[in-house]
Amino acid sequence: MTARRYLNTGGFTLIELLVVISIVTILSGVLIPSFTTYLRRQTVKQAQQKLVSDLRTVQNKALTGTLSDQLINGTDPVAFWGIEFVNDTNDYVYFISAENTACSVARIDQERYYLNQNVNIYSAPQCIFFNMDSGDITIPGVSFDLESIEVGYEDGGAENKQVLFNPAGLIYANN
Repeated sequence: MTARRYLNTGGFTLIELLVVISIVTILSGVLIPSFTTYLRRQTVKQAQQKLVSDLRTVQNKALTGTLSDQLINGTDPVAFWGIEFVNDTNDYVYFISAENTACSVARIDQERYYLNQNVNIYSAPQCIFFNMDSGDITIPGVSFDLESIEVGYEDGGAENKQVLFNPAGLIYANN
């Protein structure tokens, strides 16, 4: 009698196992696409915050006069910090310059930075200059009240975000 009780009480039936496997499969089918979308949005948001931080870093370098004792071409004092963007890529370069008239002015490149892999910068001006006296922002040949840089994936979509800035030097991320 004791042996028969042990045989009847152990394990699961095949139907119970199939029901559990079906439930797990259905839940996985619903949750995985949502999680993928969440990861894409978080990656873009992280890239957006990195770009805001890097713009503010360059602005702070300008305001604190970092490398202001350098000479461009041996004669011209540094007056601007700048960032050059390569549109539709994920990299940009910090540099110092004596002028803010064009990206191709005589300058000394400082550092190159990259956003997250697969996240690019779109609709950015080629260069942004930060004045060492005031931290004001200028874009060569452009008069603007509010300018934006888009950060995101090539296929666009709801995940893409913007970094906004104005001539007075305010830099912020829209959410």
